[in-house]
Amino acid sequence: MKARCRKTSRSAVAFRLLVNALIGVATMRLSDRLSPGENADDIARDALEVTIAGLQSGITLHSPSGLPCDSPEDSRVPWPSAATRQEPS
Repeated sequence: MKARCRKTSRSAVAFRLLVNALIGVATMRLSDRLSPGENADDIARDALEVTIAGLQSGITLHSPSGLPCDSPEDSRVPWPSAATRQEPS
């Protein structure tokens, strides 16, 4: 399967969405939260396909594009440090 995302998709955000979809399935599997007959591999495939379809649709991504490990030159959005990050109220 060759996935093509719109040029407006930010690769760091797309990567995080894909990884978090798989982490969720892995967490369900490792914590025995799957129902009898459910297959973690099938759920993971579905999660990836749905996430990729969403990225291909051109939806607006609201997450910042920078990752904590990005250098300031590579990131378009400055990543807040723990000292400056505001907790939701």
